[in-house]
Amino acid sequence: MSLGEKIKKLRKENHLTLEQMANKLNANNSKAGFSKGRLSRWESGKDEPRLSSLKQVADLFNVSIDYFFENKPSKQIKADLSDDDVLFTYQGKPLTDLEKQMIRRLMDGKSN
Repeated sequence: MSLGEKIKKLRKENHLTLEQMANKLNANNSKAGFSKGRLSRWESGKDEPRLSSLKQVADLFNVSIDYFFENKPSKQIKADLSDDDVLFTYQGKPLTDLEKQMIRRLMDGKSN
């Protein structure tokens, strides 16, 4: 999936028009100058955003900037897990088995 396709996918998943997305980005940074046309050119692959602009898009959709450069789903990290396992992550990185056990104990109300 191309960079533009990923931007479009995130926008659509969040039920935003190009204009709404531009308005949200401009609200976060009044000097940014995002426009419907600019975003459309990114999505169609006719232009590419600067890294600083891409960072603002990533922040808007709560994804890592790495998402735009990797072949991973937007809100999930793939891993080999058993059906009953729960995928825990911290800052986009899977937790160790020990960390997962500690979290499960806390969630179950067990301190040790």
